[in-house]
Amino acid sequence: MVCKLCGQVRKLVKAHIIPRSFYARVSDSQFGTLVLTDVDGEYPKKCYSGLYDDTILCSYCDNNIIGVYDDYAKKIFVDELFNIDPIFFGGEVVGYKTNDIDYIKTKMFFISVLWRASVSSQHHFKGVSLGPFEEIARKMIFTNDPAQKDDFSVIIYKLSDVDYAMFTPYLTKQDGVNFYKVFLPGYCAFVKVDKRKAPESLRYAQITANEPIRIVSKQLIGSRDGRAASKIAQANLGRIKIREPN
Repeated sequence: MVCKLCGQVRKLVKAHIIPRSFYARVSDSQFGTLVLTDVDGEYPKKCYSGLYDDTILCSYCDNNIIGVYDDYAKKIFVDELFNIDPIFFGGEVVGYKTNDIDYIKTKMFFISVLWRASVSSQHHFKGVSLGPFEEIARKMIFTNDPAQKDDFSVIIYKLSDVDYAMFTPYLTKQDGVNFYKVFLPGYCAFVKVDKRKAPESLRYAQITANEPIRIVSKQLIGSRDGRAASKIAQANLGRIKIREPN
């Protein structure tokens, strides 16, 4: 079969859309990680090793391109091997900044997650479609080129209250500009999929080369995302599947 990243005819492998290590962060208990989706007909799933697809990547691309981003993201968002300084406003911590996070690898990781979800045959990711941006993302990933800061701009949030659930990525608008939200246990990222620049209200926080990385503090419970998670979970109460997805 043809690898969707390099375009070569090669044997394809079971490639995770979101790296297995992120499920392992909270899946060492009997409860697993709750993966929520707003795709009609799909119920939440409790996963212990994540959602994968065997129609996307060859072994070389999975290990030597995507795997580089995934391994680095694990160090940052699972192991949290970086130093951060709190940002205060009104006596409260509203975010963090750090010089210890690699801009290119971090940005490319989030773009690669969105691209994998967009090209995936997994029904759980049916709601993700990058459209004309899909090929742009593929080329960026394959050449390790983060392009300009306004191309696929990334804003990272650290969730201060919840780290046991993940949404599949979904589309949202911020001041009319299209973003996908990518959820990880304990974190969330806005990734711009739009030719227009990010709105001024978000530009201050988008990650930028040669500058400290800023991470915004955010509570999930009580937020619009938290209410959406609660609505999805309640709608499917008692029908959560505890199994390894195909």
